[in-house]
Amino acid sequence: MIFTGSEVFAQVITNLSVNLSQDSESYWCELLEPFVWKQNYLTVTGVYLSLVFLASVNLLMIPFTLFFNSLLIYLIFFQLQAREKEKNIAVGYLAMTDLAVGLGLQPLFVATELCRITGQCNICILDNLVWYFGTVVCRSSLNHLVLIAWERYVAIKHALRYATIVTTNKLLSGSIAAWLIPIIMEGLLFIEVSPFASTIVLSVNAFLSLSIIVYFYTSIYKESLRHQQSIKETAPSYGNEANRTLKQEFKAAKTTFFILTCVLVC
Repeated sequence: MIFTGSEVFAQVITNLSVNLSQDSESYWCELLEPFVWKQNYLTVTGVYLSLVFLASVNLLMIPFTLFFNSLLIYLIFFQLQAREKEKNIAVGYLAMTDLAVGLGLQPLFVATELCRITGQCNICILDNLVWYFGTVVCRSSLNHLVLIAWERYVAIKHALRYATIVTTNKLLSGSIAAWLIPIIMEGLLFIEVSPFASTIVLSVNAFLSLSIIVYFYTSIYKESLRHQQSIKETAPSYGNEANRTLKQEFKAAKTTFFILTCVLVC
């Protein structure tokens, strides 16, 4: 049954490829096969409006993406004290990744959709760029989300060893790896295989990243409850001070969890 389904799917893709390659108004992009675009798609109800809507939304969001992420980067790296900076530096690296979206991916996407509407450009080249850059940024963002979750996990689970486990150099190395790994892997997959393989890798990456994030924040929640109960039962004399510190860490964890949720929804 599995082989039959695969054969049917392959036949559908083959037929679609033949039909589109014979259409003078369609283009065939080798690296993106079997994803193609035909100008007469614009006559289909909703397609033209959808393209205009997507281009308009991204165009309008570019200034906000640039402004708020730049502001966040400035506040974290130039305004916070050293201790607070270390706690938030992973969020700053994520903001840099999101800034790259506003600087590169969104303008490129808008240009691609406008070219798709007008039919005056080489859409194949733009589609390739959007596909590659988009998957790289997406995977990099997921990797940074894991980095942030790990930092918060250590702050709650191993509070006494936090300063030795989480260092600026380690966070910087993690951020660099979060970029380099998808850049290299997506480059190899995109050139040597096909976007289908890239999609599979991205899906597996997303599943693993989200699973790790869920594990970290579940552990943070359980550990916070355990610490609060322990403080109340065994340390009434300094419970207020310890509890205040724990609440600050837990508040930071909730804040970063809120940020991660918003990023994932976006």
